[in-house]
Amino acid sequence: HHHHDGIRNMIRNQMIDGLTLDSKTKPDPICEPCLAGKMHANSFPPSENRAKELLELIHSDVHKVGATSRSGYKYWITFIDDFSRYKTVVLMKRKSDAFNAFKLFKAHVENKTGKKIKVLRCDKGGEYMSNEFIGYLDSCGIGKQYTVRNRPQQNGVAERANRTMDEGIIAMLEESGLSKMFWEDAIAAFVYIGNCC
Repeated sequence: HHHHDGIRNMIRNQMIDGLTLDSKTKPDPICEPCLAGKMHANSFPPSENRAKELLELIHSDVHKVGATSRSGYKYWITFIDDFSRYKTVVLMKRKSDAFNAFKLFKAHVENKTGKKIKVLRCDKGGEYMSNEFIGYLDSCGIGKQYTVRNRPQQNGVAERANRTMDEGIIAMLEESGLSKMFWEDAIAAFVYIGNCC
């Protein structure tokens, strides 16, 4: 399904015999079949539901950095308040540290705001699905919203934040000339400044 200019170029350069293009009609600038052929999944409509108060909904996702930090960290877990979009990042050495990271986050934000977390939304990764983690959420009265596996669009707030933070720290480290092992310092600065803005 070749593009129109490419076909005209082949005719003009006599790269093909017997083909004429005599239509004077301009081609449609958006070719629906080409879009369908290139689309990997149907687009997800953006959610128009937003939390009405702090800690009503927390988005979370784990991100593998790809380099071990100076302190031995390989991952971070993101917690984002849906109402304020305030981000908290907890560094982890193993994915299995997610449960302890959530408990630290919960204690901190509930103490700071005087409110309780109502719902946690995550991608149903194994780090969120241990009996201990689920039991803890249940005992605290925290609702669970799981998105469909391998559909990062459904957990878009946390996924997009992780991508933005990852790109930001790469840019910071590249500009500074520092090794990627300094990512834990870069992520701390990036999140702090982002929350201030």
